[in-house]
Amino acid sequence: SVVLRYPLLQDQARLWGGVAIKRVAGTVTVRDANDTQEDHQQFNEIFPMLHLAGKWPLVKWLSLTGEADIIKYAGNSAWDLRAGLSVGLFGPLGLNLGWQGKHYQLESGDYKLDATLTGFTAGIYFSLR
Repeated sequence: SVVLRYPLLQDQARLWGGVAIKRVAGTVTVRDANDTQEDHQQFNEIFPMLHLAGKWPLVKWLSLTGEADIIKYAGNSAWDLRAGLSVGLFGPLGLNLGWQGKHYQLESGDYKLDATLTGFTAGIYFSLR
């Protein structure tokens, strides 16, 4: 995904708004109720989403963070929520730790995808401030 955002609040707490460009791609396996037939459907969808992000410093090296991306259009919808902690390691390098939830409700041809994914997330970041 790619995110373009603009600062809405640049005080002690920070708030950004913008657009996220997401791609959902993969294979969905569909089975009938008796597990006797199986079909595979390819998904490859690219779509823009509204984006909102916030960062609240707790101490100099630790911040509470949150992000939300959402879209609903033509019967399809998706959301992506993240909440966690941003830990400054040294210089511009840091670590993000938290929880993430994603939900996709998409139609492609004769198939529908209705999936929710949640779990722990971790990542390394490089800040250009």
